[in-house]
Amino acid sequence: MSKKSVLVVVGTTKFEDLIKAVSEKRFQKLLFSKGYTHLNIQIGHGEYTPANSESGSGREEGLIVDWFRFKPTLASDMTEASLIISHGGSGTIFESLSLRKALIVVINETLMNNHQTELASRLAKDGHLVYTFSKSLYETIETLDPGTLKPYEQGQPSLFADHLDKLMGFNGDKTD
Repeated sequence: MSKKSVLVVVGTTKFEDLIKAVSEKRFQKLLFSKGYTHLNIQIGHGEYTPANSESGSGREEGLIVDWFRFKPTLASDMTEASLIISHGGSGTIFESLSLRKALIVVINETLMNNHQTELASRLAKDGHLVYTFSKSLYETIETLDPGTLKPYEQGQPSLFADHLDKLMGFNGDKTD
């Protein structure tokens, strides 16, 4: 069986509700039934550890489960993942989308002045990701069809710069 993994990313904050949701046996059983073989969980500064495991690794419901707090980079984890379940941080969202990964954004309802919903809602409306809340993550996974998500096309900053140059009266000759 080939490796099909799920990466959970919480960033630098605590997101206990998300960690608890992905640690539930029924959730892990659902992932396994959908063909996933590995669950890799970043718990960040959170106090809750999956399955109260000291080792950070184990097998639950047929799924290989690993967790960690932080790494210098998540680039290889994100590249290897088949599905990313992430907090609503814009950096993680756009990095996931640029890698063309199926992405579920879970909104952290405990944050004050939460701008995450606006970004996730807009990108979901455009079909690039699915967003949900910790309490409904199970149902979201149950109905998720990653094949329906549209690839995100990154903008071209040079077009904006060229437009500004024209507005400012530059003729394209940028020599002094």
